[in-house]
Amino acid sequence: MTCNVHELKIKIKQKNLLLSSIGRDENAGEGEALKIQCELDRLLYQYYKLIVNN
Repeated sequence: MTCNVHELKIKIKQKNLLLSSIGRDENAGEGEALKIQCELDRLLYQYYKLIVNN
């Protein structure tokens, strides 16, 4: 999956919002938060890799 910088920024913001909403939800499990954090880490890695290579 290839994304441009703008698309990655949007996806990162979405994951951050989702993660912060889970943090406020008492019924959400830690497993869900961990899954989203892993996805966020992967997106951040792709973003910085794109920035460094360009």
